[in-house]
Order: sequence, then C-alpha cells, then structure tokens
Amino acid sequence: MPGPKPPERRRFTQYPADHNVSPHGNGNSIFMRMGGRLSLALLLAAAAAPAGAEAPASPQLEIAGRVAHPQVLTLSDLRHFPATTVELTQTGGHGPQHATWSGVLLWTLLQRAAPVDEPGRKTTLRHTILAHGTDGYAVALAVGEIDPAFEGKQVIVALARDGAPLHSLELVVPGDRHAGRDVHDLDKVSVN
Repeated sequence: MPGPKPPERRRFTQYPADHNVSPHGNGNSIFMRMGGRLSLALLLAAAAAPAGAEAPASPQLEIAGRVAHPQVLTLSDLRHFPATTVELTQTGGHGPQHATWSGVLLWTLLQRAAPVDEPGRKTTLRHTILAHGTDGYAVALAVGEIDPAFEGKQVIVALARDGAPLHSLELVVPGDRHAGRDVHDLDKVSVN
C-alpha cells in the first residue's frame, strides 16, 4: 500500500517578460498597472462630478413663517448688516467658558422680514420664533425677549467667535446660563 501523497509544492510562476509582473514589487507589476487604471478612472469620475459637489455650500439662513417678506440670506448678505458684538460667560461641561461673539441681531433680520401680526391689541407679543439647526435641533424664543421695546436681549446670528470666522451660522442667546438655546449650524428661523 502506498503511503499518503506528499503535498504539492507551489512554485513561483514565471511569466513572459512582456507581461510586466515582478515578484520584487519594483512598480512594473500588473497590480501597479491596474492601480494606475483605477486612479485614472477615479480622476475621470471626479472630473465628471457636478461643480457644486466639489466645495461645501456656503451657509444660508432662511427666514419664513408669518412674515411679509420670506427670504434666504447668504453669508455675504449677512455681512452687509450692522455687526453686533456680545461677550458671554456660559457654563458648559468643562466649567465656565468666556467668548466674544459677533454677528447680526436677530431682531434686525426679523424687522426686514416684517412679521405679520394678527388683528388685535399688542398681538406682536404673541409671536414665537423657532430657530432650527441642520441637525434637527430647534429652540424657541418669544418676540418680547428680543424686541427692544420689551426685554431687548441681544440675540445674534453669529458669524465669528473671538475674532475667528465661523464655518457655519450659530444662534447665540445671551443670558442663558448653559447655552441651551444656542443653535449650531443654524439654517432656518420660523416666525409663528
């Protein structure tokens, strides 16, 4: 009875010289050529992509709801409004944090959009403002909080923090100890 068959030995297969396969990885392997083709394919696909897909969109703020003049304001539009600076110390998870914010008063933007009041006495105070972030976070403010004839809180749509421009819009609400109503990536303000 013959014994078990010895395992087959595998040998490196020699390819013809014009096949460009190298066991030493000197850059002429078929894999390198395929990688080059893949790189070319990715480059061509990127060139064929829509122009808007190449760069992130600039932040915009939509003002809608019960307003006479709904609008969408770009970052450039917001920079043309008078700037307001507020200094805040707010308590966060890492203790008190101090910052200087600059931007546009929310009240100024609402006045331009012209909230529509219901008939009656002092109906302006019935309005609420919902500020929405791109992540779905939303907070409410009362018009009386920001109206200079009442509390006059300097709530701003911030464009910069400590002198450095922000990459997105942020609603900053002074007087809130824990910054719970600050909205990062602000994209919409609705007047109700």
